[in-house]
Amino acid sequence: MTLIDRKMLFRAAGIAAILVLAIFPLQLSVFALAWPPPETAQAYFDLLHSNPVVGLLSLDVLLMVDWLILLVVWAGLYKALRPHAPRMVRVAMILVVAATVMYFISNTAFQMLSLSQQYASPATQAQRDVLLAAGASALATFDGPWFTVSYIMSGIAVALVSMVMWRAPAFGKLVGGIGIAYGALQIVPPNFGTIGMIVSLVSLVPMLAWLALVAWKLLRLARADAAHPRRRANATT
Repeated sequence: MTLIDRKMLFRAAGIAAILVLAIFPLQLSVFALAWPPPETAQAYFDLLHSNPVVGLLSLDVLLMVDWLILLVVWAGLYKALRPHAPRMVRVAMILVVAATVMYFISNTAFQMLSLSQQYASPATQAQRDVLLAAGASALATFDGPWFTVSYIMSGIAVALVSMVMWRAPAFGKLVGGIGIAYGALQIVPPNFGTIGMIVSLVSLVPMLAWLALVAWKLLRLARADAAHPRRRANATT
């Protein structure tokens, strides 16, 4: 990768982290727009029929966008941290890619939207019962093992790269320590009952702090590449 490519990657990764932070308030807005949150297929069908945008938000459609944007962040982290611990960073990247695939398998937002549209169209009661059963199955997938495994794998990946950050001069112990705490909290997924919900809410604090610090560090690396091309090229190749 050339110097210009590396500088552009760090800059894109830093901006991507900021973009995820900017999307976060929109994700929280669903609690104000759709409270209490739907719990059954029928309730989701009603919400998706009356307000498809809010319905999709309640099914974490923005989180799908987050996962895609975060791949850019991870690409930047891989380039920046690989010289310090190539095997550990490589394992983290594999976990992230696998977790992203699993999450997209688990998210049935658009399937639920399609089912809700079919449910709203003229149909017999028997057909509606079949659609409700399909909706219940889609919701089970939404909170099922694919999501659980993807959530845990993502947390492990964060913890691994944060351990590397701890001893990497360009990142340091602050961002590394916060990342380790964030990754550890992700070992308990939000679908693990009340405890899972509490832990996932607590994890939002280190998550936001970690992303903000990662964005700052990546943008600093991009500026350092521009200011001292030869020195930075030797440090990151």
